[in-house]
Amino acid sequence: VDYIFAFNMELKCFIYVFLGPQLVQLHL
Repeated sequence: VDYIFAFNMELKCFIYVFLGPQLVQLHL
């Protein structure tokens, strides 16, 4: 369970870092 939770958190961080700037540009 801890492994899956850690993987999900890592995936979310990756998505935020990778897509965050693009989403901000779209909204602006």
